[in-house]
Amino acid sequence: MARAGSSSTSTSTSTSTNVKSPATTPPNQSAPVFSVNPYSSSWSPSTVAILKSPLRTGSSSKASSSLDLMRCSLYSPAPNLILQPSPAIDLAPIYAAGIRSSTMLRRGGSDSSSLLDYRTPVFGPQDSVISTDGASRQQQRIITYPSPEVRKLLIDQYYDIMLRGPVFIDFLSKLPYEIAIYILLFVDMHNLTKVALISRTWNQFSRDNEVWKNVYLHQKQWKVRIPPSLPRKTIPDSTATAAAALIAATSSQSHEAVETPTTAVTKQIITPRPLNWKMLCHDRSQLERRWTTVPPKTKLLGHTDSVYCVQFDHSKIVTGSRDQSIKFWDLHTLKCTHTLRGHSQSVLCLQFNDRIMVSGSSDNTIIVWDMQTRTILVRLHGHTAGVLDVCFDDQYIVSCSKDTSIKVWDVKTFALVKSMTGHRGPVNAVQLHKGQVVSASGDGMVKLWNIGSGQCLRDFIGHDRGLACVQFDGETIVSGSNDKTIKIWEARSGRCLRTLTGHTALVRTLHFENNRVVSGSYDHTVKVWDMTTGQCILDLDSGHSSWVFDVQFSSSRIISTSQDRNIIVWDFAGDLDVRLFE
Repeated sequence: MARAGSSSTSTSTSTSTNVKSPATTPPNQSAPVFSVNPYSSSWSPSTVAILKSPLRTGSSSKASSSLDLMRCSLYSPAPNLILQPSPAIDLAPIYAAGIRSSTMLRRGGSDSSSLLDYRTPVFGPQDSVISTDGASRQQQRIITYPSPEVRKLLIDQYYDIMLRGPVFIDFLSKLPYEIAIYILLFVDMHNLTKVALISRTWNQFSRDNEVWKNVYLHQKQWKVRIPPSLPRKTIPDSTATAAAALIAATSSQSHEAVETPTTAVTKQIITPRPLNWKMLCHDRSQLERRWTTVPPKTKLLGHTDSVYCVQFDHSKIVTGSRDQSIKFWDLHTLKCTHTLRGHSQSVLCLQFNDRIMVSGSSDNTIIVWDMQTRTILVRLHGHTAGVLDVCFDDQYIVSCSKDTSIKVWDVKTFALVKSMTGHRGPVNAVQLHKGQVVSASGDGMVKLWNIGSGQCLRDFIGHDRGLACVQFDGETIVSGSNDKTIKIWEARSGRCLRTLTGHTALVRTLHFENNRVVSGSYDHTVKVWDMTTGQCILDLDSGHSSWVFDVQFSSSRIISTSQDRNIIVWDFAGDLDVRLFE
């Protein structure tokens, strides 16, 4: 549907639309044609399509269908450029990367100099021939994306013109709904809100739930817990049989689970709860913005001495203390629900999953607890000094101690598998990931170990004093030290990527995920850092009155523990429903 100012002519066979452009085809050069790169199964940031030339000549382009109209307007280095039809063609990346001329937005002789000329960064060199096509000997050239900065400026300018330009060509509404939605899957959230303002049709497109789902899932740091399926509809048995057959045939598209009919009365079709992805995006965006301001806090009181360790999930908080107890707290009511006793001295560390909890103590022992019954399964002996940290996965339990050793235990039989030695001081922290262990010691060293061989693979040297904490996700290591700094390391090479400075005393604890680091220090503060820039984006200095011993965080909370006996829950959610966020 063309808006005022646009024109079209109709014939008995097709509808044609002339799109004028200030650009002209260079002499002796024919218009190129887009086609899918036959050497790639999917689009990549470096290869968008292949240009084939020559195909046709002339200074104007005519489209014989609404799809061709959209193709003519997507990318216009020459006014007669079209997209070659292909069953595998991916139009949206070209749309997102290549719009650069007001020709596609306005009819008439509008000067395109207001938009940046992207011809140089988008097209490869003229002689960049990657293959030929038999008798026609058509040259093919690779088109590459502009730089991220140029591309962002390009897309922002495009939406500004769409919103402010006096005359428009509404090419999106001429497409089948599915293709229009597919194109919008490549639009980010910031520009999707602009799309909604262009016209009623575009507003309708921009409200599609699949578009917002794609926006949400495209954010790597945004995770969501899909709720369990619930019965949605009760239908007669005969209808249920037919519905079951239909849904089973299309289950890969609909993701619906069907309860097989077995009686002659009624049966239920089980479908996932529908999620409002636009609302999820709205709430998550608000939540992310709140991480730059100090949130409300709540103190949990119950331990009678220093609280050394904490872990929490979507329903509970578990803490360990110098008072020799482990306490369970309801995450929503913030009330203590259980207290476990088993260690004869301070509980220094713990980790749990749905089945078991492992705790370490100054009494030199490790206790494995049953998470269902809250009872002791086994007590592990082996260390000759306090157990300072523990971690486990589906194969191993790993512990470290003041005795300078690291011990590996079988998680099923609880047998000691091996001991690893090499540090010259207390091993204060360990992390386990897919058969590799990272340890941090008071000797100032971070070490990477292979569990299978028991050998140290690499030393990470850079801290000036002893280390107190470390975390490892398989690719990145983050360590905190008595030299008051936090260092980010590349595990594969051992290279220090960044040093975070800002604490004024020992960095006792840290937790990182995606692009965020939260740290706690003996300077009584909890700080939030951006891993990319290295900047401290939030300083929580009004919570604890003594040393901070442990911190953990999720998308909506930070929980910290301290020598002051307090457990503080810093809640960024407020009035937002964050039950589905991780």
